[in-house]
Amino acid sequence: KGVLLLTNLAHPMNRDFRRRGVRGEQEVLRHSTKAIADVGLKNNEIVWRPHPILSSMSGAVQQALLEYARSIGISPFLGAQPPSPSHFRWFLCTPSTVAIDCLVDGVLPIIVNFSGPFEYPSLEEVPLIVSDGESFANAMREIDSEENYLRMYDRAWEAIGPSERIDGRFGLTKLALIGQ
Repeated sequence: KGVLLLTNLAHPMNRDFRRRGVRGEQEVLRHSTKAIADVGLKNNEIVWRPHPILSSMSGAVQQALLEYARSIGISPFLGAQPPSPSHFRWFLCTPSTVAIDCLVDGVLPIIVNFSGPFEYPSLEEVPLIVSDGESFANAMREIDSEENYLRMYDRAWEAIGPSERIDGRFGLTKLALIGQ
C-alpha cells in the first residue's frame, strides 16, 4: 500500500503556523504529491492524517487546508484512529514524537521538515529527513531496498531507541541520557 503522511504543522502551538497559517502544511502536501508521482504512485495512494486539533480550529482554517488538499487530489483521513504505519510502503511525518513511536513499532519514518531546527533534538538522528519533493522521492527510493531500510532503521534505533529504565517508572531515550 502507498504512503501514510501524518502532519502537525496546522497547530496553534506551532510557531510557523502562528506566522504563516496553513501554508507550511500546504507545502508538505504539495511536496508529498510531487514525491509520490516521482516514485510512480497516484495521489489517491496517499493517506493524509492532519493533527486531530484541526477539527477544533476555526472553520476558515479547516476549509483552507482541506480544500487545498482536495484540490491537489489528496483526501484527508479524519477518523479518530489513524491507520497503522506498518500497513504502508512508506511513512512520512512532520517533526513530532510520533516518529519515535513509529521506531518503537518497527517502522522507519521519513521526517518532512521545512522549519529548521527540531523541537525534539533526538529526531535529528532519524536518517531520512527531507525538505522538498525531490529529497522525498530519493528517500522513498532509498528505503525501498529492504537492506537499506533495515540498515537505516538499526542506525536510528541505536541512536534513539529506549534506554534501560533508570528507576522502573520512566523510560528515556538514549540521547536524553547523554544530555542531547
